[in-house]
Amino acid sequence: MPTPNWRGLASSVRGASHIRHGAPNQDSGGFRALPNHSGLLLSVADGHGDKIHARSDRGSRFAVAIALDLLEQAVVAAKGSAPRDPAPLCAEIKERLLSSWWAAVDADLAADPASPPPTNQDDASVGRGSSERVLYGTTLIAAALTATYAIYLQIGDGDLVVVTDDESVRYPLPRRTDLPRNQTDSLCHDDALRRLRAAVELFEDSPPPSLVLLSSDGYANSFGTDTAFQQVALELGEHLKTKGLAGVAERMDEWLTQTSAEGSGDDITVAIGWSGSQATADTLRQPSRARATAITQVVESIPPGANRKRWTPQAVARAVATGVLAGALLFAVGQTLLTWPGDATGGSPAAAETRSGEGSATQVETDTETPADVGS
Repeated sequence: MPTPNWRGLASSVRGASHIRHGAPNQDSGGFRALPNHSGLLLSVADGHGDKIHARSDRGSRFAVAIALDLLEQAVVAAKGSAPRDPAPLCAEIKERLLSSWWAAVDADLAADPASPPPTNQDDASVGRGSSERVLYGTTLIAAALTATYAIYLQIGDGDLVVVTDDESVRYPLPRRTDLPRNQTDSLCHDDALRRLRAAVELFEDSPPPSLVLLSSDGYANSFGTDTAFQQVALELGEHLKTKGLAGVAERMDEWLTQTSAEGSGDDITVAIGWSGSQATADTLRQPSRARATAITQVVESIPPGANRKRWTPQAVARAVATGVLAGALLFAVGQTLLTWPGDATGGSPAAAETRSGEGSATQVETDTETPADVGS
């Protein structure tokens, strides 16, 4: 089995609705390559936003930095050996992550004191956080990728997706499907340790994935279904094959900005690990229709999944308005044709064709999140 050469990139853009309302980017993301090609670390965090979590941008930055440090320590300590008993390792990482994040938050509060966050009587979940730590509430996704194993870690929403060489897409950690929209688990919860999910995947009987994608929920929420978002992951893999890591990294901010504007309106952050190689004209396989579309999108700088954006209420309204306008135009044209000087049937001496196009729509909806007060 060939040894994977992990390479990474990360990108974070301010959401379209955040720009309109003057809110900062509350996401954070990053990657770190380990020495001697021994591994790659990825991390993404999504601060919850709103007044209750007014310092969540700081909380997300703390979470990303701490996760990268702890995962590096774990990989270096293993000295290239895959863990034989993953459970103690996962438990240790979770405990150290949470205690380190709390320490970072407490140190920031000591250096820059803050009043307790405002409480929302209708949201019992806020009370589950410890006093001022609620101000820093954030989700977190992290991964350590090596030649023989991977460590995955997550609390809260967002997506951790792996893609294999045979183009299968899967989620290596259990996903929560019992939470209402805009509610999520958080590092600011008193019982965050219980809510943290972690796993170790050994690459013994099967090769490592070719692509690992970590993303804040603003990315997947810009598409209609899980299937559509999984196709985005596949298209990202095609982009990497055809343009290489540098080519994708050059366009990623532009792609994510357009996706936010036409989709969720939320901040979007991704961290990507790739172990594939850039295809040449001789080695690139003949693409299917879907793959040909993906390759064309790279050339034209169209974001992955551009034809699979969500039908948001604003998009529906835009489409209805476009249809009404087109209908009014056709009615006016029809009235004109009925009175056009011509033959006895009232026909126009020249045939005309009318086309109406559907413009893109910007999602305008609440993109802040509330820590959920439900069990894991």
